[in-house]
Amino acid sequence: MAPHRACRFALVVTEGALTTLAPAELRAVLAHVIGPLIAHGIVASQGVAEVKADAEYRSYDREEEYAADRYALELLARLPKENPPACLGMVTLLERLKEQGGTRAKDHPLPAERARAALERCPW
Repeated sequence: MAPHRACRFALVVTEGALTTLAPAELRAVLAHVIGPLIAHGIVASQGVAEVKADAEYRSYDREEEYAADRYALELLARLPKENPPACLGMVTLLERLKEQGGTRAKDHPLPAERARAALERCPW
């Protein structure tokens, strides 16, 4: 399947993500991933192969991860209002990562800290 001519980037979603994440959690993951792409101009300046290569070698630091979380919450807040709000998908995903014991502590904030920060920004 070819991309739509208006598409400026592509995201690959694994079958594992589709089968294990709740819809609200999947929206949160996608919103989190889109943020750095837009913030760093990758969408406008790089092709898919370059983005993939960049992702393999570049590690985002903790502040960039927090920024991606904030962007995701802002993007989720733009969705049509739901009960519970879309931002709770982010909170539940981060809570699940906390329970599983996040393994990327070197370059990511701890999931417990991220969940707490997300909950503070979520109007629940």
